[in-house]
Amino acid sequence: YGGSWTLNIIVPAEYSGVTCGICGNFNGQNNDDFMTPSGALVRSADEFGASWKVEDELPCNDGCGNNCPLCQDQTTARSLCEIISFCHVYVDPQAYFDDCVFDVCLSGNLNDVL
Repeated sequence: YGGSWTLNIIVPAEYSGVTCGICGNFNGQNNDDFMTPSGALVRSADEFGASWKVEDELPCNDGCGNNCPLCQDQTTARSLCEIISFCHVYVDPQAYFDDCVFDVCLSGNLNDVL
């Protein structure tokens, strides 16, 4: 995440319930989206993401776990990420808001976001 890139994935309604992978199964129930390739349901986003990792020559780690860097002043990042709260009619935005604040704050790229 560089603070200035976005990714929009649009899935046609006829794919409801038949997708799988890192974007979930698109069945309208977010409590069963963290399904690993082996069919196991996990709770941790880190464990879920790591299960779909493809091994190749590019190095990739599984996140920072309990050793994540801290952002000292989240004020600007929080105000920039407030736009996410407008999605609350469809999805609980709290997890996405928290991730946005973390990414924006640590990227240091606060003027070129969203």
